[in-house]
Amino acid sequence: MVDKGWESSERSKDLEKRAAALILREEELKGNIARLQTEEGVRDEIKEKFSVTEEGEYVAVIVDDRKVSSSTDGSTLAWYKRFWNVIMLLND
Repeated sequence: MVDKGWESSERSKDLEKRAAALILREEELKGNIARLQTEEGVRDEIKEKFSVTEEGEYVAVIVDDRKVSSSTDGSTLAWYKRFWNVIMLLND
């Protein structure tokens, strides 16, 4: 009998937690719906989902040189390929 009471209590606590989480999610979704009902919200959502810009806007692409690799990078080539490249440079 005690086990059933404890189990019911635990289930009740779990359901209360799930209900609270669902209420928070509902509020979040209501906020998103309200934002999408405005022209600005729709415009922002389209920009985010489809990576587009409006007329007169520009996009900047920033490349981190530290992460760019090249097949001619001497540190990644085998020693004999680096040696061959040096020989070829001396012949130019």
